[in-house]
Amino acid sequence: MRFPIFTYACLMGLLLGCNERIEPEILPDEEVPEKPSEPSTDPDDQPPSWPEGETGKTYVWDKEHIPQIKVYVSKNQWKTVLDGYDEHSNGSSYVRCSVVFDKDGAKDSISNAAIRLRDNSDAMRPNDSANEMYVNNESDWYLSNYEINFNKYISDEKNSLRKVKGIFLKSCYNDPTYSRERYCYDLFDRFGIWTIARNTYCRLSFHIEGDENPAYLGVYQMIEPIDNDYLEDRSNHFGNIAGNLWKCHFGATLSSTSNLKASIDKEDGTASQYMLVTGNSSMADAAAQLKSFINNLTTLPDDEFKDWISKVCDVQFLLKTYAVNVTVGMWDDYWNNSNNYYLYFDSTSTDSYKVYLIPHDYEMSLGNSSSKMQDPSATDPFKWGQNRNPLIARILAIEEFKDIYADFIMGLLQQGNYLFYHYEAINTIKDLMQQVEPYTANDTGINMQPVDKTYPRSADKTSVLTTDGRNCFFYKRSNALNEYIAK
Repeated sequence: MRFPIFTYACLMGLLLGCNERIEPEILPDEEVPEKPSEPSTDPDDQPPSWPEGETGKTYVWDKEHIPQIKVYVSKNQWKTVLDGYDEHSNGSSYVRCSVVFDKDGAKDSISNAAIRLRDNSDAMRPNDSANEMYVNNESDWYLSNYEINFNKYISDEKNSLRKVKGIFLKSCYNDPTYSRERYCYDLFDRFGIWTIARNTYCRLSFHIEGDENPAYLGVYQMIEPIDNDYLEDRSNHFGNIAGNLWKCHFGATLSSTSNLKASIDKEDGTASQYMLVTGNSSMADAAAQLKSFINNLTTLPDDEFKDWISKVCDVQFLLKTYAVNVTVGMWDDYWNNSNNYYLYFDSTSTDSYKVYLIPHDYEMSLGNSSSKMQDPSATDPFKWGQNRNPLIARILAIEEFKDIYADFIMGLLQQGNYLFYHYEAINTIKDLMQQVEPYTANDTGINMQPVDKTYPRSADKTSVLTTDGRNCFFYKRSNALNEYIAK
């Protein structure tokens, strides 16, 4: 949807009044990378040389900058992406693409990259309606979620983004403020939850072969994928990174091994409750390990459960993680909705391992709600989820662990920690919204500027900016948490 200049100007005038606005910088005359090709067989082909210190995840996920990511795809490859969405909207198979990563004029071009739709069930088709072909310069664009893999076709350092192997590009379609998920990821990080993935902003454009100009999709979140590279980057925490990593979808209650829906992640958009992302054992052996964990979790008597869970899990760290989750009101999670988490077992043994719950996907937070939980700001942190989801329910049934969990929540609420105290949290949200505001107007016409609202289907309509305690999520949530913990 490319808006005429007059219509666009009127829209911006109504939205912004007299405020000066910086338009997104799209460079039409930049050098486009060559089309994806087969891997090089030249023995003299050497890895690129980058300036000292300007490589790796610190360079890519630099919160002080909002880089531009420009994706170039052939028309035939793009048809495969659209066909994949029409088959199952959650994702598609990878197709070849070229990518330019522009960080303040420092441009990296990767010609043999791969892109797919990923975790897209709550988003929308990239273009037009179901089964419609892409029409150059005419098709409407919408907000979908993508994953780019730089090593899919050529697995070497040269074909990477300064040694980074992949990025997950997530739209802010479900968050008109552009800040909820970024705030939550940052809060996890500030509270010492080292399992949280990196997350910062970027500006995303697509150029389909035959288009006169790129389509600018606006500000996206650039999130670190949870995969082998993620594990390697945290090897000092995990210790052993040769275990099994599961991505857990809706219905992954960890409550029963009968009819367990587990499969290997085929990276094509198909999904099961438990998807083996990476592992150093067969699918059968990985599933046996998962089933053994679930059996112990659900059948051990109370007098044995505490010793066992303390042995296979860092319970304090899990409770610290969950204190953040419940404080920010993320209801589309493991405990409440059996969704949106990863499990990592640090070995392949069925009875000797450490297991870690990895938080993931936080757009449904800070007042975004549904019929599943209509008022997250007021919900009891000790009754957040369902007893049939035993990993948290059984742990919090132990008084010692319940007290630890309550202490972590109170630590989040303390003034001066720059965590969840309302004035500090509101200022953080303001800073994030101001950071992206110059770049949010886009060619889709969706979420053209940051607005203090919940997503359209949200049952809750609380604000994240107002200092009015009756309507502010941070005020309401803090008060409710204090009251429940004081009981």
